[in-house]
This record gives sequence, structure tokens and C-alpha cells, in this order.
Amino acid sequence: MNHPQLQQDSSHIERRIQELDPSINDSVEVLSSKALYEVVFCRIVRYGSNLRSLKRLVIAENHREAYATMQLPSPYPEPGNSIVHPVYLDAMIHLPGFIVNLHAGPDDLFVCRGIGSVEVSPGSFISTGYPIYRLYTTITSLAKDAIVAETVVLAPDSWEVAARAKNVSFKKVSMRTFAARLSGPNPSAPTITANLNESSVGTLATAAPPIVPPTPPGLSKQSATSAFSLKVILEDVLHLPRGHVQDDSVLDSLGLDSITSIEILHILKSKYKLSLSPNFFQEHTSVSQGEAALRQRLSHSSSHHGLTPTSMKSPVRAIVEDALHLQRGSIRSDSLLESLGLDSITSIEILHALKTKHGLILSPHFFQEYATVGQVESALQLASFSTLPQAPSSDYGGLLHLRTTGSSKTPICIFHDGSGLASSYRRLLDIGRDIWAFRNPRMGKNTWESLDQLAFSYADTLLSRMSGDIILAGMCGWSNS
Repeated sequence: MNHPQLQQDSSHIERRIQELDPSINDSVEVLSSKALYEVVFCRIVRYGSNLRSLKRLVIAENHREAYATMQLPSPYPEPGNSIVHPVYLDAMIHLPGFIVNLHAGPDDLFVCRGIGSVEVSPGSFISTGYPIYRLYTTITSLAKDAIVAETVVLAPDSWEVAARAKNVSFKKVSMRTFAARLSGPNPSAPTITANLNESSVGTLATAAPPIVPPTPPGLSKQSATSAFSLKVILEDVLHLPRGHVQDDSVLDSLGLDSITSIEILHILKSKYKLSLSPNFFQEHTSVSQGEAALRQRLSHSSSHHGLTPTSMKSPVRAIVEDALHLQRGSIRSDSLLESLGLDSITSIEILHALKTKHGLILSPHFFQEYATVGQVESALQLASFSTLPQAPSSDYGGLLHLRTTGSSKTPICIFHDGSGLASSYRRLLDIGRDIWAFRNPRMGKNTWESLDQLAFSYADTLLSRMSGDIILAGMCGWSNS
């Protein structure tokens, strides 16, 4: 990276590393590789021995900067066709992760929520042998629970900048929420902790399922519904003062993002038994919209509490059997929808039948949210076969029509970043043209197998929904989540 600014940065980094030298600065903290991987971070991630690339870490007294030495472990995974060995790239991110997690409480952790950019100097990384690189990282606290870092890698035996990761952002979440989210949608499955074992890929360790306390005596489902307040939940999770959240508050403007959305969805599931789509807060963008939809679901749950699948006949099995040309009675409650042959075409046919025959207006993603026939029947019973909240009519396979202006100017379509979310683009200033945006329609399930698959799908959606010229922008990353 032969650039005047980078040369200036290199000189600054050289001075800072020299000033952090433990031999002349006794205020710094020095951590060995063993302390890093087996003490500091092992409560979250256990790195296999062939992934432990950081050898020594020196942290400034204020925990705002640090430097480390990095070397490929022996043996190390094959790099494949990577420009930068994945182990090197991982170290650029988990180095600041180690430091910020020194400030996490016993029940919290900081997780990486995004990377602004990664710059790499061609040929600076050697994938053979065991050269030693130096890393320098700086950390900035934007808020109580939000931290941004930058990491620079220096080439072996010189002060030349080999790579730089900018705007590496971390968000504090509760350990319980993080582990519960990893456990998946099955409430009867054991809780999965966030620990990875000693293999190079990592497997998830299981723990005892959480015990959900029963509804306290005297507190009926109806009283729980009346006491429900999305405003209070938002204020607690987003650390806002009481009374700050109003009915007309836009969720994005309050600071709701992909991480805090996960935490709120977990609270709604564990406290109120509401299993919601991962896209719920994209479909309901204001407090009043979200509160109304949640109260409606709580009301249905309250009025039909105690009903079993046999006490209310469901139309699902007959409709599915007709759409898939199956014999009557061949579908059981535990039948997997996918194994029955349900696909995107037959899903549309079944959704249409539920709408025309029973007045059910369901989200296009409804059958992606449930794995078995029994789960679908339970969801429909809670709705009492009345109209459920419908996904916005402007959502076409992840393509959102965020702003309509009536202008003849060429519209712009913006793609989601690595989070998979696009709702933040609603905050863009008026640019005098229609704004469309892609969110990841597979977020949380049925992940994309490749970037090509994602691109073909998005292109097909664009071509089928829009005609004429369009400006494409904002492809900052892609989400496989």
C-alpha cells in the first residue's frame, strides 16, 4: 500500500507500538496466547489449536489501543483461493473482540455486528512458511453498548501496512439471549451455548433446557395482555429513559438494529409465548404498528388458551393433501412440510386456498416459519381463522418499495448490507425519486449457497417486478444468515 496517507499512518503506528513496549512502559497489560484463547475468550468461543494465530497481546492501560504478533499455527488450514488466509482475517477481527470483551459483564458479551471495509495490499500475505506479522488496533466507544475498532496489519520485518480493517463494530448483548437465539426455533430442543469445541470448524455444546416460570397465580392471560407494553420492552433493551418511546416513534430512529431485534424477539417468545418472524420489525416499522400486531396475537392466544389440536378442526391437512395430490389422511401432525413436497409454487396455491376458503390473509413467508404441519395448525388456531396481520403489499421476495414520489426520475434500488436488513434506508433524505431496497428474504433460514445464487435471485425479482431503467446502489456486503 504505497500511499502518502498510509505511509503517514505507518509512522504513527510505529511510534505507538514503540511507546507500548512493556520494557519501557510498565502500565501496559501483556497477555500470552494461552491467556487469550483459554482464559479471556473461551467462555464465548473455543478456538481449535490450528486457528490460534495471535501469539502475544499488549494492551494500553486505557484499553483504547493494543498491538499483537500474529503467526499461522502449525499445522494450519489450507487457504484455498483466498487473497488473505482466513486465519489472518479472523485475527484482524477477533483481536479487538478480545479487548472489548474484557469489559463485558459475566452475563454479557460483545459480538461483531459488522465490518465497514477491509483493504489488503496485494502480495503482502505469505501463505507458506510462518512469517510473523504485527497488528495494531484502536478502539472507540460510541455509546454504552456500542464499540467500533480499526485494525492495521504490518508486513513482516517492516513498517509497511499490509492490510486494514475499518469500522469493525461490536454490540453488547446478553449471553442468555445470544445462546437462546443459536438454539433455533424448536422450543423443546436443548439450549445451545455459544461455545465452539476444539475442532477447526467447531460444534455447538448443549446444556439443559431453560426453565420457563409459570404464569403467577392471579395473573391470567387476559391481564398479561392488558399489561403488555412494547414501549417498555424497547426502553429496557435500548437503554432509553421511561416515557421516551412514543406511539409514533420509528423503530429505526430509536436505535433498533439486527442485534437488538433478536433480543426483543427472544423476550416476546420467552415471556409472552409469541413466536414471530425474524422480519417482524421490518414489516412493522413504528411502535404503534408493532404494538397493535402484538396485542392482536396476544388476544388470540388468550381467547383460545387451552384448546388442543383436536378441539378445533384445522383445514390445513386437507388443503395440503389436495395441493400436493396426496391421499386423504396421509398427513400427520409431525409431517415435515419439506418432505411432503411443499415448494414455493405449492405454497402459493395453499396460501390462496386459505385466503379464499377461510379468509386467512397470510404472509408470503408463512410456510418458511414452520417446519411441520402441526406447527402450522397451531399457528392458525391461535389466529382463530380470522385475518392475520399481512406483510406489506410492497414486499416482493425481499424487494421493498420504501418511498413513492410519483417522480419521472429513474428510481434507485439499494441492496442490504451484511446484516440482511434494509429498513434503515427509510431514513434516507428525499432525493426526488422512488426508492426500492432489497432485504435478505432468507434471513435466519434456507441460507444462500453462494453469492451467485443470491445475485440471480435478486436479478430475477427485479426483472419480474420492474421495467425501464433503474439505478443500483449500496451493495456493501451480502448476508448468509
